[in-house]
Amino acid sequence: MTEETTVRTNENLVAQTLNEQPILLPESPFWQILRDFGRDELVALGINTAGVFALSMVSDNSVFISLVGPVLEKIGFFTASSKKAFDVYRTTPPVERKKKNEYVTDALRTGFPNFLKDLVAADPLYMGLLLLELKQFPETPAWMLSVIAFMISVGGVSAAEVSLKEALYKMQTHRLMRRGFSLEKQLESRFIVKEINSEHILAELADYFQLGEIHTGTYHDIYFQPSLKYYNGRQPQLRLRKRFENGEAVGPEEIQLIYNRASELKRRKPEQYNYFPVARDKFQRVLDDESRQYLQEMTLSSEKQEVTVTRAYAHIPKKMLISTDQVENGQNPYTVIEVKSFRTEKDAVSQMIMAMRHIMSHYHVIQTTHSKQSLMNIRQW
Repeated sequence: MTEETTVRTNENLVAQTLNEQPILLPESPFWQILRDFGRDELVALGINTAGVFALSMVSDNSVFISLVGPVLEKIGFFTASSKKAFDVYRTTPPVERKKKNEYVTDALRTGFPNFLKDLVAADPLYMGLLLLELKQFPETPAWMLSVIAFMISVGGVSAAEVSLKEALYKMQTHRLMRRGFSLEKQLESRFIVKEINSEHILAELADYFQLGEIHTGTYHDIYFQPSLKYYNGRQPQLRLRKRFENGEAVGPEEIQLIYNRASELKRRKPEQYNYFPVARDKFQRVLDDESRQYLQEMTLSSEKQEVTVTRAYAHIPKKMLISTDQVENGQNPYTVIEVKSFRTEKDAVSQMIMAMRHIMSHYHVIQTTHSKQSLMNIRQW
């Protein structure tokens, strides 16, 4: 299962009620890759070990022994995908079944990425390690050394893929900035307000945290389904934003591409509350003919969703912002409190935790990692 599929499946699971799953965290990229790649590798491990054991009974040639496992194990990379394709074929009504060769093609296509990773990266690492082990520890059973080399190679490939995705994300960052996008990094937390009368909340927060004057405005967002890749749990969000004050447009319309990755802030000591901010890399530029072309390139389909928000906020420029957002949603409008930190230094994060703790202890709220866009589709909380 791909990173994109995992996130989108999780979003569908919480489409009915926020109370069931207000917090959605991406899996550890390493463990996600290790689980997916490791599943096929475990099947291959059995075939690999059996092959090495059988050959070691009739030959003591280190080169042959180190080669036999990687050759035989390739069957294992298509076992799970073949079973899945067969189950789909078996449970599909006869009149709706596709041709058998299409199911075979699906099985091969699904298993091929892990097969390729094994062939290009895991095999050379495994063979090198096993050959070295056989020379260094000739008295140790070959099958035991095979298992050790196998586990190291699988873990190494998984770690390498995480590193590769980080490098690809940095390349994506540079590509966007070369296209004229500016980058703003934020740490954001969001709370659904369950109080009926919430107008007093921002005034109290602004006074408590000495944020200064309260400002108001409205913005209208149009969200698109992005065709962009996910990078180690970073979920892309693509939108156009237009700002208004007193019914008049303020500033130019912008295209914004935001990569969101939610996480839990670890605390040294146990606390009553847990903290789940979202790290956001916001790329933005003025909408013009050139950026319209970029928007078209980054959009998966013509589907879009409009969100209108009336925002009141108070802030310390370039440090922290707290806002209350009134979101129009037909018969189900809702209010969210957002806390944003524009710095990642220890003191800035500590101040954000203080604000999150104060909000959860003083107001009737639900902490959530859902975006305002996805909250539009949740019917109750």
